[in-house]
Amino acid sequence: MQAELARARDMIARGEFAEADAVLSVLRARAPTDINVLNLATVLALRTGDDAAASDYSAQAFGMLPEHPTIRANRVLALTRAASASLKTGACNDAAHAAIQVLQIDPHAGAARSVLLQAAIAAASAGQTPLPDVADWPAGAMPSLSVVTCSIDSAKQARFEASLQAHFAGVDLELLVINDARSLAEAYARGLAGTSHPYVLFCHDDIAFARPDFAPRLFSALQQFDLVGVAGCTRLTGPSALWSGPGHAFCQIGQRDPSGQLLASLYGLGAERIGGAMALDGVFLACHRSVATQVGFDADRFDHFHLYDTDFSYRAHLAGYRVGIAQDLLLIHDSLGNFDARWQAQADRFLAKFPALAGNPADPERILLAPIAEHELLAVYTELRAWLNPLFPNAI
Repeated sequence: MQAELARARDMIARGEFAEADAVLSVLRARAPTDINVLNLATVLALRTGDDAAASDYSAQAFGMLPEHPTIRANRVLALTRAASASLKTGACNDAAHAAIQVLQIDPHAGAARSVLLQAAIAAASAGQTPLPDVADWPAGAMPSLSVVTCSIDSAKQARFEASLQAHFAGVDLELLVINDARSLAEAYARGLAGTSHPYVLFCHDDIAFARPDFAPRLFSALQQFDLVGVAGCTRLTGPSALWSGPGHAFCQIGQRDPSGQLLASLYGLGAERIGGAMALDGVFLACHRSVATQVGFDADRFDHFHLYDTDFSYRAHLAGYRVGIAQDLLLIHDSLGNFDARWQAQADRFLAKFPALAGNPADPERILLAPIAEHELLAVYTELRAWLNPLFPNAI
């Protein structure tokens, strides 16, 4: 058989696909479960554009030896092609399921992540996405919330306050806007001291809440976690909550580019609620007051507007608090972030404080962003969660 396999492999290399297929047909009949035959049949199907055959043969080979690098690569390629083909024909569900299979094998597969997000956008654009039921309020008395934000832009502040009042109607809100922050760590420490409610939200002033039941979902998350954010990681390897890459970091929110275009973002997959987080992004940090009081903000070291978040959330994790990422807390952030020289200076201070995290390069896979219409945002993420939630039946 080895000689015949070698002959078929040489034929494929020379482009003699029909001859190779004849040899492989005989081998498949003789040894239908031989992994080398199945793998070479996958290669031939990929070379000839037979996506269905490539998917079938690669699935059988991968099922036998999933850790083999060549077999994994061929399975990823076959599934990615199947996902792309399904997307082109408008079969969004098929495209999404194939793309998710790829990302379960290789979280860094950017082409599959793109297909998944584009499938959700296409389904949302078709107007056939049933929006989720509005979440119920957690049992018990209506909770109260202190909100601390910093702003030097009256228009941004007005938009933030309008979104806050609209989405937290009926909640006992205590809003403190700091207009003279020396740094976010300093301002948040001051804001914490100047408020009194049992739950505290620290957030940027350029966000808007993007689902009608944001408030009950937030208080539900605060029953599960001591500290919760909308983006973060379960493995911290550097100075950013998304440093470790899509295998461990998660972000599913809307963002705006400098032109004002709304973008949907997608990074790691993950459950709707992810426990065991090690660090969170500071665009949105909600916690029990006791966490903020006991962990505190390191205003002496982080004296600008960066790294206060990674430091605060990482130390909360180290202190044993339940830190989580709530991907159902959909919001829009009017920024793509700014990793300039000032960010790097603060990052250097963070790494000096936690030297065990120094020396690890950032994961090269960046957050995927795709333009969408304003009215499609909730539908896009509803589609994504409908496809992803069944993968995590026992998630927090």
